[in-house]
Amino acid sequence: MTNVSNSRAAIVGNNGRVIYTEVVQGTTPAVPFLMPPMLSTELVESRRTLLSSLRHHLNSKTRGIVLRGMAGSGKTALATALAYDPEIDVLFPDGKLWASLGRSETNRTGEDQNLHSSLTEWAIALRLPIDSFSSASASGSQKAAKIRAAIGSRRILLIVDDAWESNVANQLLECRGPNCGFIVTTRPPSIAFNLPVAHQQELDVLNQVDARLLLEQVVPGIGQLLFPNVHLLDDVIERSGRLPLALLLIGSCLKLPALCNDSTR
Repeated sequence: MTNVSNSRAAIVGNNGRVIYTEVVQGTTPAVPFLMPPMLSTELVESRRTLLSSLRHHLNSKTRGIVLRGMAGSGKTALATALAYDPEIDVLFPDGKLWASLGRSETNRTGEDQNLHSSLTEWAIALRLPIDSFSSASASGSQKAAKIRAAIGSRRILLIVDDAWESNVANQLLECRGPNCGFIVTTRPPSIAFNLPVAHQQELDVLNQVDARLLLEQVVPGIGQLLFPNVHLLDDVIERSGRLPLALLLIGSCLKLPALCNDSTR
């Protein structure tokens, strides 16, 4: 392949988030890369054993993973880590398409706003003619069919983050071709069990050892420097609920206290 160059453009997604799409020029067809930035490596390290297991499931017959768990359990961090993983790049070399959902909102045409925004972002990343794609008369399923046709037999990974409605997540998953994989993150178990067949992974809180290791990665020497009394450190960990995101925020406040007001210390 010759004369290959990359172009990078910003797309302002739903909820005001800016997501970048990188398209490798000179390939046929273009390779879409629609992803948020990589999240905290410390959160990923605290789930390293699980990450290895999830790689295996993306390489299984179903090529699908559903991550479910309470807020702060690290679902989005794990999904992002998998999407950026070099081993996953080999499995899905033809691109990544990310959708950030959240609680559903209906736009003036009666369509779910998060679904509409996500489908439009994917269409732009795939270089579909956006005027005809965004026709008010086109349903979510019709738009998904156009994206599925554009994907064809390519091996693309679809990531649907923070799904609150199974019908919205399922319409996005209608976009996948026969060789695509997918990751869905969600909180309600009822959503997870109304999605296509996939490996279901419940994210529990961290155990005491992994929680302490996470804090140690954020604030090296935290035990000796700030909490020489190990029982006091364990009390802080328990008060956090051993949730990865809460521990990360606590560690950041301890490392840079000027960033945190008195109510967060």
